Amino acid sequence: MKPWPSRSILLGAWLTAVVSGLACDFSAPRRQHCELTGQCECSGASCCVRTGACGEGLPCCDGLSCTQGQCVGEANVTVVVTRLADAGGRVVSSPPGIDCGEVCSAAFQGEGEVTLTAVPAPRSELVYFDGGVAGCSAQSSSCTIPAGQRATFAVIFQPYNLAFTLSPGFLPVDLLGVGDGDARCQTAAEDAQLPGRFLALLATDAGWVGNRFGSARGWVRPDGRPVADTMRELFPVSGEPGLLYSPAVSQFGNPVEGSVWTGLTANGLASPSSCLLFTARSGTQTATRGSAEYSSSTWVDNGGSYACDENFLPVGLYCFGSDFTTPVRKPARKTGRLAFLSKSTFEPGDGGIALADQVCATDARTYGLQGSFRAALAQPGVAASARFDAGLPWSRVDGVALSATLEDLLVSPGNVRLLSAPWIGPDFTIEDVQVMTGAGGFAEPGFAATTCGNWTQTTGTAITGEPEAVSRLWFDYGTIACSSTEAHVYCFQD
Repeated sequence: MKPWPSRSILLGAWLTAVVSGLACDFSAPRRQHCELTGQCECSGASCCVRTGACGEGLPCCDGLSCTQGQCVGEANVTVVVTRLADAGGRVVSSPPGIDCGEVCSAAFQGEGEVTLTAVPAPRSELVYFDGGVAGCSAQSSSCTIPAGQRATFAVIFQPYNLAFTLSPGFLPVDLLGVGDGDARCQTAAEDAQLPGRFLALLATDAGWVGNRFGSARGWVRPDGRPVADTMRELFPVSGEPGLLYSPAVSQFGNPVEGSVWTGLTANGLASPSSCLLFTARSGTQTATRGSAEYSSSTWVDNGGSYACDENFLPVGLYCFGSDFTTPVRKPARKTGRLAFLSKSTFEPGDGGIALADQVCATDARTYGLQGSFRAALAQPGVAASARFDAGLPWSRVDGVALSATLEDLLVSPGNVRLLSAPWIGPDFTIEDVQVMTGAGGFAEPGFAATTCGNWTQTTGTAITGEPEAVSRLWFDYGTIACSSTEAHVYCFQD
């Protein structure tokens, strides 16, 4: 009969198991605990670690390796991320295991599926997402890998071109041609650490302004909000531009208002008024200008112009990147509250504000919009905002948000800054229309004299808003006769 092991040997074996954190030794109770917890496997006098701590004397089971003190399996999911230029983005997994922006891999144990999701950084987009798994593409941005399947994914993030309004502006007399405009844009971009090559949106001898940008597509503002996908959307042959969010922010992302020199027509051609393609600085020559705070064709041609030797009133420039071909995805239609410009007109009279609400309800129903809509009209002593419950902010029916938060609409009129102009209707856009509002701001009360006697009179005048504007003018632009038969209203969902 062999002698029993010494007490010191038994104690040493016990300490090894305790220090390693592994509940696995040769005793039956320990083997039973091991099998119940699933930490290890024991067969007779042999034990191996399936999951958990490993080390000397505590080997991992077959198919696993001891990595940084833990038993892990061979990686069955690998991700290789490529970020072009200054693009950013990450890929994460569910269940957790992968979270990387370069190259990473992970071993997912068990029989469950693994879902990978590509998350672009602001001002970047996912343009390639493939791992040989059905249903995975850049359009979906997520992919579920069947249980037990091995996969290696290639993921590419690409930056958008940026677009901004040069601020502060400069005196027109100081612009020394289109090349000088390009240089001013480039300097402003570099000061704000914006990547890429920038060109000024000015009339040139290249014909249509989009020709200057070659195959470039996909523009967003410095704050990441999309402007447009193509130059043709910005300068259509006919009709209104497809601006998503006006580029009325500076190179630093701050709101900008005021005149912007363009020398362009609404369809992107050189205007007859363009300071001879910005080569002249004579008072006998002029160049058209746009309005940064507008979303219609007024953004490039507001009907006004500046003399080429103007040395008192400053102007800005639109600066657009020209390097990348990253498609802009149009915003998805929001699940929150909607707002639109009525297609039908409203006439004050016996029906009062209830008639305006009926205009909104009828238009919403005609175009298949769900929910209850009311007219955003002020009343004597009551703000238009008081007609609606507090809650989610509103978006246009094309998915573009009017404001980031509800509070952004409730500040004093001089501080109001919309993200987009509310001039979109259910299936149309309207330019040069009068919109009755009745007050100096969405959160400002009206008066009898500004609301056609609480919308019951056809004498007097009412305050109107400018639906193409993103500034305070959207609600307080001018006045209209109460007897007008051509006024519209803003329709907001409850």
